[in-house]
Amino acid sequence: MNIKETFGYNLRRLRESAGMSQATLAMLVDKRQEAISRYESGKSFPNSETIADFLEILEANLWEFFLTKEEAEKIESVKYGE
Repeated sequence: MNIKETFGYNLRRLRESAGMSQATLAMLVDKRQEAISRYESGKSFPNSETIADFLEILEANLWEFFLTKEEAEKIESVKYGE
């Protein structure tokens, strides 16, 4: 996975964990749903202002957006006791 794909994977993971749709997240960051879809698919990368918005809205730390899939799965299994 490249950096865009890694960021997108984690954006989707964090958004879904928050129980939020792409449309809702888009509205909260003042973007179109298509932009969120492009970020999540790794086709585009948000600017620093949008990343800051994601951090606040999703109550996440910056490092959480750059975890490998394996690291994210480990954290989720510990977090939810799986």
